[in-house]
Amino acid sequence: MNEQFLSFFQGIYWPLFFAALIGAALRIRERKWTAFDTLTGVSFLVLTFLTAALPRLFYGPGVSHTPSRYLLMFVPLYLPFAAHGILQLWKELKKGSPASSGLVILLSIHVFYACCATYLPAIKEYSSTKKRNHRHLCLEAAEWIRKDWAGRKADKVLPLRYDRYQSGKRPLVRTSVPRIGDLSGGQDYPPFLQEKGILPDYEVQLVPDSGEERKDCAFRIRTANGAVLLIFRNGKDGGS
Repeated sequence: MNEQFLSFFQGIYWPLFFAALIGAALRIRERKWTAFDTLTGVSFLVLTFLTAALPRLFYGPGVSHTPSRYLLMFVPLYLPFAAHGILQLWKELKKGSPASSGLVILLSIHVFYACCATYLPAIKEYSSTKKRNHRHLCLEAAEWIRKDWAGRKADKVLPLRYDRYQSGKRPLVRTSVPRIGDLSGGQDYPPFLQEKGILPDYEVQLVPDSGEERKDCAFRIRTANGAVLLIFRNGKDGGS
């Protein structure tokens, strides 16, 4: 199946979309479907499909997909249908209907799974000792880079690509943890910039603690799990 067509499904928040399908079906069954319902539903489909196709139209056939952040903005268009579906399922559930009970249970499981996938990583940042230490490590590294970069001026980072979030600001930080670049006030270093001859301003590496001091690094942080975070200055392309 064409990847551009699959991009359409990235713009659907599935837990609510299932409820919206139920709500739309109930509106039709109850003979309450109006011209405004048609306008809302068609607007959602047309806007989502057009947005999914825009990168291919403007960037050529080599484009593989459309990021979901551009498509999720149309979710509010089907929220009235989702609300209607949830309310009707709740009413049927109170009546003890087996079919509605099964649908409510399936929908609840799906919503619970979606919420876990969305919020659990953030919760673990505070509840898990390992994740919490990792978060503090990122914050400390980003704070050092922010202070080290303070007062320096540089042009905005170009080129920008539609399929990758970029702040367009320096410093550029090459690391396996993109949040360090974002928290430092700049951004992470996407590989395609290297093809344009643009070098990173900093490089962050997490390596096993060998007990040896590396003089070529600008800053080092010893972690709680027996590793060392090393920060290197590039200094060749960062401006001054």
